[in-house]
Amino acid sequence: MKKLIFLDIDGVLNHHLYYMEKKQYLRKAEVGYPMCDIDESKVALVNRIVAETGSKVVISSSWRILYSLFELKHIFGTMGFVGDIIGVTPIGDSNVFVPRGAEILTFMRENGYTLEDTNYIILDDDSDVLLWQQENYFKVDGYCGLTPNIAYRAINKLNRKY
Repeated sequence: MKKLIFLDIDGVLNHHLYYMEKKQYLRKAEVGYPMCDIDESKVALVNRIVAETGSKVVISSSWRILYSLFELKHIFGTMGFVGDIIGVTPIGDSNVFVPRGAEILTFMRENGYTLEDTNYIILDDDSDVLLWQQENYFKVDGYCGLTPNIAYRAINKLNRKY
C-alpha cells in the first residue's frame, strides 16, 4: 500500500500557543523566509508519523500558494523534517471556492493514487473535506496544533491493512 499524508500548516504545525510562547523575531530568524512560523515540536510529530508508516507528504496548506515546492522542502528541512515531500495539492481558480478534500482527490487522480492502493490521512484544522473522506481526516485544534494523540491515531490509520 502507498501511504500519503496531506498536511496543512497553519493550525497544525503552528498554533495559538506557539505564537504566545515565541517572539516573532525569533521565528523568522530560524528559517530565513518571512512569515515561516513552524513549531519544531510539531515537525517532530510528523517525522514520527513518517518514520513509523513510511508515508510521503503532500502539502495541502495555503502555503503552497506563497512558496514553491523547492522552497517548502527547504523550509521544512530547516525545521528538522526528515521525510519526503512529494508535491502540493493543485491550486484552483481563486474566484471559486474548492474544498480542500476536492483538491486532495484531484492530486490523487492526477498522480496515479487510487483509493484501493493508497492509505492516506488529512491533517488539518479546517473541515472542508469531502463527506466520504471523514474517516481519513484528523481534525487538529488550532489552539495547540498537532498532538501526540492525533499522531498515534494517524499512525494506526496509515498502518491499517484492508
